[in-house]
Amino acid sequence: MAICELVDVHKIYRMGEVEVPAVKGVSVSINSGEFTVFSGPSGSGKSTLLNLIGLLDVPTKGQVLIEGQDVSTLSEDALGVLRAQKIGFIFQSFNLIPVLSAFENVELALQLSDDPPKRERQDRVRAALVGVGLEKFMDRRPSQLSGGQQQRVAVARALVKEPALVIADEPTANLDSKNSAQILEIMQRLNDEHDATFLFSTHDPMVVNHARRIVHILDGELQRIEEK
Repeated sequence: MAICELVDVHKIYRMGEVEVPAVKGVSVSINSGEFTVFSGPSGSGKSTLLNLIGLLDVPTKGQVLIEGQDVSTLSEDALGVLRAQKIGFIFQSFNLIPVLSAFENVELALQLSDDPPKRERQDRVRAALVGVGLEKFMDRRPSQLSGGQQQRVAVARALVKEPALVIADEPTANLDSKNSAQILEIMQRLNDEHDATFLFSTHDPMVVNHARRIVHILDGELQRIEEK
């Protein structure tokens, strides 16, 4: 089953009177359980595609479907609910709240979405942090964690909601090779054990090598899809 689908999607940005096409007629489906990479050089349009799939932006033309639903038919409020319930995000800059502990950063994701009862919420947060190997660091704030540990918190935060799709935009960009490898191994294990669907944008060869499916993007166009 397709978690998300792009149908002849175009995205044009306007800079004054100048039109800048970022995505040009891309059609692709992402199925449940995939570990897929949008690969291409900087400026190729891969991050724009992730923003469209993540409902952070809207296409100029074409359709974005999440679990078969055309999101162009939804109101802003309905889009927000769908984004909160179905999609987890991992960014290259981690985006953790400095004054909150690792536990509180992950817990906040649940409070902002379905907000289950406190006991269930805390159990899910602990399980998510244990899953990324941070059981001994739950009470530490981001400034007390290494870059790799902060990205693990971000992974736990994305997964604690049990989303249908996890979107990772250049997740290794601010990490050294050792931490990058550890983060990728964690995400691949979570993909295998929990059937979590991961969709990356990257030009990092290490991330590409871990992918099972590679969607090559160049100048806003889909060049080819490589299956492993």
